[in-house]
Amino acid sequence: MGKQYIVLLFSFFIGRFCYSQDPHFSQFFASPLTLNPANTGNFDGNFRANANYRNQWPSINNAFKTYTVSLDAPIFEKKIPSYDRMGIGIVAMSDRSGNGLLTENDVAFSVAYKKSLDEQGFSSISAGLQASYVNYRFNPSVAYFEDQLTADGFTMPSTELLLGRNLSKSFVDFHAGLIYTLSTTEYNLFYLGGSYFHTFSPTMQFNDQQNNLSPRFNIHGGGYLPLSYNSTIHASFQFQQQQIQNEILIGAVYSYYMQPIQSQYIELYIGSWIRLNDAIIPYIGIDYNRIMLGASYDINITKKTEAQYFRSGEISLTYKFNQFANGHSIKCPIY
Repeated sequence: MGKQYIVLLFSFFIGRFCYSQDPHFSQFFASPLTLNPANTGNFDGNFRANANYRNQWPSINNAFKTYTVSLDAPIFEKKIPSYDRMGIGIVAMSDRSGNGLLTENDVAFSVAYKKSLDEQGFSSISAGLQASYVNYRFNPSVAYFEDQLTADGFTMPSTELLLGRNLSKSFVDFHAGLIYTLSTTEYNLFYLGGSYFHTFSPTMQFNDQQNNLSPRFNIHGGGYLPLSYNSTIHASFQFQQQQIQNEILIGAVYSYYMQPIQSQYIELYIGSWIRLNDAIIPYIGIDYNRIMLGASYDINITKKTEAQYFRSGEISLTYKFNQFANGHSIKCPIY
């Protein structure tokens, strides 16, 4: 019955109050346009495609499932200075909570400009803006309310007033971000970024109570440093807060570049992140001819009685077409 009560409270909380915390990824570095609009077009190549899937707490009635697909590309490459970059992008996200009880679907468009601060492109600052169209939909067919509960289970019809209202809400939202990068040689990079989401706190509600989507701010950074010709260490962190909720992730991966065989590029990655006071997140990835596949699994480190429920899996896929399209390398964050 403990698990059923968790589901009941989860459903009742969403149904009556409709407060929302944004979806998030443990592999935050693999979803660049949801991490920071300033990442738009900030890579080597003609275009970049990303896909992400996260299944969070599946043992609790498929609590959260999140999908994203994005595409971004640089533009006006021949009309702007060398080592500068302007990019445009689009990202679509679908987030399902409580086995489809609440569904969020977003489509966002972003633009960014990266300005080199020196002639070699060793330091730069990027600024990005993003506008999104958001739709929330509440599905009462999978909802349970407290007035339905009897000794025999959820057998009573509900008189909840929410059921007679418009159960779909849409609005336009805006986000912004900055990223500063610094290199001391051709082979390393360090970066620090910040992003701000839900700039104007749009209204999101299904009942008479006035609810606004709270702003969320994100600070992230990291860098990479070669250890030898074949190996590199990549480290990164993220801190984000929305209302009173916050999280800190920090970790690193070790990558090993395999010697090219018949023009094939293969690099292997292994490492881990930790979400403080919550989970350890082992990660493994492979880059094969600029197709990057990553997998991670959140292992809860809180109370043992809860650990069996609070586990999550995540997969990311990235494809970059035509690396070094300009004939010179653009310094950009990787992890």
